[in-house]
Amino acid sequence: MYITLDHPGCDAILPQPSSKYTRKINELTLEPDTNLFRQGDPASQVFQVKSGALRLSRYFEDGRRQVISFSFPGDVIGYPFEGEYSASCRALTPCRLQPYRMQQLISPDGEDPALHAGFVKAAMREIAAMHDHFVLLGQKSAVERLAAFLTALASRIGEPVGQYTQFKLPMCRADIADYLGLSTETVSRAFSQLRREKVIALDGILTVVILDLDTLHRMAEAA
Repeated sequence: MYITLDHPGCDAILPQPSSKYTRKINELTLEPDTNLFRQGDPASQVFQVKSGALRLSRYFEDGRRQVISFSFPGDVIGYPFEGEYSASCRALTPCRLQPYRMQQLISPDGEDPALHAGFVKAAMREIAAMHDHFVLLGQKSAVERLAAFLTALASRIGEPVGQYTQFKLPMCRADIADYLGLSTETVSRAFSQLRREKVIALDGILTVVILDLDTLHRMAEAA
C-alpha cells in the first residue's frame, strides 16, 4: 500500500482463485470519491487493485488526518487489524478491484495454497515498504521527500514522452502533504524548487514531467 521506489511487478498480482478450492468473487468497480471501506468497519474482504488509484487514510478524534498510502494496480489493500479495517479507503479515480474473502487470507488449509502464498508475499512487501516510509518521514528534507514521492510515482504510473517521463497526479496537494508529513504550503514550495532547478516541469497543476530523472533519483536517495 505504501509507495516505494520499487515497482511491485507482475509477481505482485495475486493468482486467480482455483475453482478446486473456492468460487471467484466478481470484480468491484468504484467511481472517484467513493469509499471502498471506512476506518473501523468490519473487515470481511481484502482487495487487489486492478486499475485506478486509491487513498488510505487514518482519522483522529480531533479531526486530523494522516494519509497512510496510495494504492495502484498490483497492490493488495484491506488487511485487517483485530477484525476491522484500520484505515479508510477512498477512490481517487475510477477503479476496478478484485475482492477476496478474508478466509482466503488467514487460512492456509482448505483454501487455495498459491493464493494464500500470494497474500503472504504481498503482506511482507507492505511491511518493507512501511519501513521505507518511516525513513522518508524521519530522515529527509521536504524537497527530498517530494523527490522520493515523484520518483516512486514515475516508476508506478509514469509514461515515456520522448526523452522524459510524464504522469498525471491522481491526488491533490493536500493529500501529498498529509502523506509526506508536510504542510500544503511546504509541498507547493518543494514543487517550485524542483521546477526552478529544472528537475521537473508541470503541465497544469496535475501533470508532472520529469526532466532530469537521474537528479530526481539522487535527491530521493539523499539521507
